[in-house]
Amino acid sequence: DQASLQETYERMHAAYCQIFTRLGLDFRPVIADTGSIGGSSSHEFHVLAASGEDDIAFSNESDYAANVELAEAMAPQQERPAPGAALEKVATPNCKTIAALVEQFNVPVEQTVKTLIVKGAEKGLVALMIRGDHQLNEIKASKLPAVKSPLEFASDDDIRQAIGAGPGSLGPINLPMPLVIDRSVAILADFSAGANEDGFHHFNINWERDCALPEVADLRNVVEGDPSPDGRGTLSIKRGIEVGHIFQLGKKYSDAMKVGVLTESGKHETLMMG
Repeated sequence: DQASLQETYERMHAAYCQIFTRLGLDFRPVIADTGSIGGSSSHEFHVLAASGEDDIAFSNESDYAANVELAEAMAPQQERPAPGAALEKVATPNCKTIAALVEQFNVPVEQTVKTLIVKGAEKGLVALMIRGDHQLNEIKASKLPAVKSPLEFASDDDIRQAIGAGPGSLGPINLPMPLVIDRSVAILADFSAGANEDGFHHFNINWERDCALPEVADLRNVVEGDPSPDGRGTLSIKRGIEVGHIFQLGKKYSDAMKVGVLTESGKHETLMMG
């Protein structure tokens, strides 16, 4: 049953930790995505090393550790400031990247946003918006109910047909599709984004004044210095080499293979796997 699976899982977790401790390794057990293998829970064991293949986020004050693809970026605690300037539509020729916009117009990168277009879960397209200095977490995005999984980005032709502008000129005002924004974008005021017209951007955009506040979700990768999701300390990020991996598979495979046992009462019970 689930209780037995949990007990066995914890014993395996402890065994891995004891082995790596006796070997003298600088390691972290990290919360991981179960991916295509499936199951309800998963931990990877990573030896910290500059040559590692994965980014590991861990707290400087607790045992919390997670693969960057799974670590939650906590909602900012500060409130959104009041609008401080009037909305402007500005010609921005050749500004198709955040870097170009920042360089040519001397705007703080933290006050810019980028809009990414992905395929919807059923049909159509969905827009995802993150801050200009952040990176989209594709695992988190693929778990949004409105988004197709696995994640699939829209082609330039699809974007132009739906919006009338190409990537690099997209933004929230009059956007003709569902929009989901990152938590860090929801607290921005007077920010800059594309005007959904090639060669133009809007400056000093404000939610609820210039466009409605859309759905808000955790969409980004965590960065060094973010608050730890367990509420203790801040996150450090280092590279890790995966040396072990455990899963709680539950009944995913035993159901498919019809693997079970008879209980004392003669009832067939599907095995829990891990």
